[in-house]
Amino acid sequence: MDVKAQWEQVLDKLSQMFDADIDLAAVLYLVGVQEFGQGLDAYPKDEKMDMINYATEMLLSRFAIYLPDGQREDGLTRWRLNPDVPKPDFATETRMIQESAVLYFREQGLLEA
Repeated sequence: MDVKAQWEQVLDKLSQMFDADIDLAAVLYLVGVQEFGQGLDAYPKDEKMDMINYATEMLLSRFAIYLPDGQREDGLTRWRLNPDVPKPDFATETRMIQESAVLYFREQGLLEA
């Protein structure tokens, strides 16, 4: 199964689990919530954005776009942009995030290998 089909499978499974339409932003938010280990809750907008940004950086780290750079105050990995790798254009970055999210949810047991 190609990445596009696997991405659609992720969206379908998450949509069923949460009884809601799930898009890329929602996937990033859910990955962030999972990584922060705090569970779903009503978060202020700045915390939601922090979770989405963290998830984006973590997922793009699989492609060395971001590199680990120590730890944040909350114990999570701090990420920094890799100066040796050109930042991809929007379409490429989106595809990379989708591919990485498929792997992430496979590792989390949401998808079969």
